[in-house]
Amino acid sequence: MSEKVRLVFSDLGKNSYKYWDGELFDDGTVISKFGVVGAANPQSKDFGKVGKSFFEKKIKEKLRKGYEHAKVIIEGATTHKSIDTRSLADIAVKQIK
Repeated sequence: MSEKVRLVFSDLGKNSYKYWDGELFDDGTVISKFGVVGAANPQSKDFGKVGKSFFEKKIKEKLRKGYEHAKVIIEGATTHKSIDTRSLADIAVKQIK
């Protein structure tokens, strides 16, 4: 069973909206996919068998840069924030601010 995480970064002033997906496999392999939200061809990087500590280090690195945990459900994801129970419109207004 692998661990998955999706982080997103948005800067409305710079019209920047990108994501970073990370996946840790049972054998310790870490693979990331990243790019602009909505773009057809994401980039990817295979870090090799670097393990859980490296996976967690990459997540912390992205969070320090301003990425946030995406408020979506990813199939098979085990590291995610709980989804707010407010209406979708309320969530969108909050994120736009």
